Amino acid sequence: MDPRGRVSRRSPSVRGAAAPPRATGVRAARAVRAIVRLAAVLASLFVFSLVLAHDPIAAVFVREAERFQEAAAPAAPQATVVTLRLLNRARAPSVRVLKNGEPVASFADGEVRVTVRPGDRLLLDGRAQPGTVLVAALWVQDGRPQARTLALTGDVQALEWASGP
Repeated sequence: MDPRGRVSRRSPSVRGAAAPPRATGVRAARAVRAIVRLAAVLASLFVFSLVLAHDPIAAVFVREAERFQEAAAPAAPQATVVTLRLLNRARAPSVRVLKNGEPVASFADGEVRVTVRPGDRLLLDGRAQPGTVLVAALWVQDGRPQARTLALTGDVQALEWASGP
C-alpha cells in the first residue's frame, strides 16, 4: 500500500491481484520478437533455397540426393514372385525356365522361383525332357493367390495369366 492507503501496482499487497500490466507487455514483446526472428529465419531459408536452385554445384548435389532417394525407395509393388513346382517328378534338370527368351533357371531341385514384372513373359522349355512333366505355377495377384498347371510333353509352353503378375 502506498501512503494514501491505495494498493500500489508495483507491489500488490492483496493476494490474487492481477499481475501488473507491464509484465503482460513484456511477454507480448518477447512473443513479437520470437515471431520476428522466426520470420527472419524462414526468409533466410527461402533466399538460401533460391540461391541453391541456381547454383550449378548445388544442382549436382540435389540431383545426387534425388538419385539416392530413388535407389533407397522400396521395390515397385508390381514385381511378383512366381513359384514353379514339379508335380509328377522330384527333379527335371533339363526343363528350363525362360524369362523374356533368356534362361533363368532349371528344375534341378524340383522348385524354381522367378521374379517377374508386368510385361515379362515366362516360357517353360521341356523339349530336352522325355515324357510328360507336370508343373504348377503359383503367385499372388491383386492380393489373391493364383495357380496354373502346365503339362509339358517335349514342347515349349508359355505361362499365361489374365493381367500378368
